[in-house]
Parts: sequence; structure tokens; C-alpha cells
Amino acid sequence: MYQADLDGKTMAEEEKENKLVPDDAFQKGERDLMDIVTGSLDWDVIEKLLEEKYGLSLQDDIEFKEGHLTVKEDRIAYQMDFQARITLSLMIGRDGRCVDVVAGVVSPDDASPDTE
Repeated sequence: MYQADLDGKTMAEEEKENKLVPDDAFQKGERDLMDIVTGSLDWDVIEKLLEEKYGLSLQDDIEFKEGHLTVKEDRIAYQMDFQARITLSLMIGRDGRCVDVVAGVVSPDDASPDTE
């Protein structure tokens, strides 16, 4: 139960009276904004950045997970998290030790022939 203030209004009544937007307005607006931004992304540039920074390429199966506003290096930014598939190739020697780990996309030209 809320205590009445000097005007006889409870805190709940005061909060309701001062409410400027519905509870879900900001969440809906943020979801709509993330939809607009994800629809406008230049995937060629993103793939180039991934290749330069990590040596990775993206598969076609990319799924948007979530996004939110954040601050990075004193700048407001949109953090957008995606689930993406990559090809991971492990080369293991006959002694069981790792020879190499390669992450990226293997093009059909680079693939080894089937050994059936």
C-alpha cells in the first residue's frame, strides 16, 4: 500500500498521472529501429571487415538475435548481435595433434573430391 502525499494522492496515482508514454512504447520503438537498421546493412562491407579483421567469411545463414543501444569509446552505438555459421576446418596429424585450424568459407573450387 502507498502512503498518501500532501495532496492526498498515492504514489501509484502520482506515477500514473505523470506517465507520458505507455510502458512498452520504448521497447517497440527500439525493436522497430533495429528492424530498419538490419534491413539496411551492407553485407558486402560487413564480410570485407570480417575477412580483414578475422580472416573469416560468412555463410548465407545469418540470424539477427538482438540489438540495443550502448556506449563505446564515449559514443552512442547500436550493438547488434547475430548468429552466423562459419566453416571450421581442423587439420589433425596422425599423431593426434592439431596441425592447423582454419575458419572461413570453403568455396566449391577449394573443396576436396568426395572419397566414396
